[in-house]
Amino acid sequence: MLIHEADTLVGARLSHLTKYSNTYSELYPGATQILVRSEASFFWSSQATKTAYLEPAVEALESLGCLIPLSKTTKSALSMQPSPSILVHAFSNGGASQLTTLGEIIASRAIPPSQQLPVTALVLDSCPGDGGAEGTIRAFSSVVRNPFLKGIIKILIRLLYFYVSLQRKIMRSSPQTILDKMKARLNDRHLLPWFDRTTPRLYLYSVEDKLIPYHEIEAHANQAEQAGLPVRMEKFEDSPHVAHAKVYPQRYWTAIQKLWDDASSARSRIVDHS
Repeated sequence: MLIHEADTLVGARLSHLTKYSNTYSELYPGATQILVRSEASFFWSSQATKTAYLEPAVEALESLGCLIPLSKTTKSALSMQPSPSILVHAFSNGGASQLTTLGEIIASRAIPPSQQLPVTALVLDSCPGDGGAEGTIRAFSSVVRNPFLKGIIKILIRLLYFYVSLQRKIMRSSPQTILDKMKARLNDRHLLPWFDRTTPRLYLYSVEDKLIPYHEIEAHANQAEQAGLPVRMEKFEDSPHVAHAKVYPQRYWTAIQKLWDDASSARSRIVDHS
């Protein structure tokens, strides 16, 4: 199974996202795909709104046997076959934010159908990271067409970053921003109920990314390694934000295939020795 958390902050249209879906269909023709698009408003929506937006994805996972609602948990249910193997692919901060929210929703209402975890892997494309005030403004400006609304957003973003900077410098405190919380959650070994400390992750990023600085992504990858998580990084030199597959298709998809092949082999060894 493939779960795509796709970010429309970079102006991604359905036709653009379909290219990824089509390639996955070619690589893994038997896989079921769940595609979740992210809108700019997701960042400032209430928890209730976020939950309602992701409800179809949770229901799809339940119907496919990947989850059992807590209300239906029984001994017989827990003895079911392991859930399908799961590869999660998140694009940019919008997709990463949805991913962490999805994990929180699932944790509060369902569990995997078996204690035997399936093959899992995580792909993080052009995330996570904080591009600062100007990078954040560029991201939101790419999808907001109304000039008046765009101006208000610019002011609010600059005020937010000014407030955080003031807190850190004058009041000697470090308030956690939405991005800080998201980055911390991404490095939780139980980000999703099927994940554990052996779930490998692949960071796909570029030096020329104008929205998310590459050193931010590398810093997050290093933190993941320090937390004991299996990490691999594919660093591109000149591809734009969330455009690595377009500029370097062979290298991009080879890295993902290698990630999945290694994850499958590693899980097989664990099962053989259990």
